[in-house]
Amino acid sequence: MAGGRHDWITPVEASILIAEKIPDSELIIFEKSCHYLFIDENREFIFKDFFFLKREIWNKEKAASRKA
Repeated sequence: MAGGRHDWITPVEASILIAEKIPDSELIIFEKSCHYLFIDENREFIFKDFFFLKREIWNKEKAASRKA
């Protein structure tokens, strides 16, 4: 999950509550963003999203190789 520090639509407190309800979730707060963090901090958003996905794929591949 990701949220913007200055988001008045989904405040940080709400993002925290949502993340707590999703098993194995992670919450990243973008400090210079509002609700459109993918616009406000585009490069940072893409960077963090890419490495999150890369890590998750690597972890799943590693787990699958252990089962084989």
